[in-house]
Amino acid sequence: SITRKPNSNAFLKSITTSEGIIVPTFDKTEQKYTVNVENTVNDITITGISEVSTTSINGTMNKFTHTINNLASGTTIYELITLAEDGITSITYTLEIIKDKSDNENISRLK
Repeated sequence: SITRKPNSNAFLKSITTSEGIIVPTFDKTEQKYTVNVENTVNDITITGISEVSTTSINGTMNKFTHTINNLASGTTIYELITLAEDGITSITYTLEIIKDKSDNENISRLK
């Protein structure tokens, strides 16, 4: 009987968001990203897809999608944590989502 060694690939193939542009352009070896969104954005959906189907992302196999509702102005940090099939190899990808302050907030500061 041949036993296959568990896969140790914990890389993501992609990270996408429903709003804004991810900077820098996705590269599986880069772990920190910034997404700037307009002050009119209330919800943002983040999707991560693993490079291999045996990798989990935040506890979900292969593909993970999460929507942040009522996105607050300022900075929101969101992490996608992968775990390879070997149960050891893990990578944390961090998204810094920056929502512009609303015009109303800026006006109230001038008073």
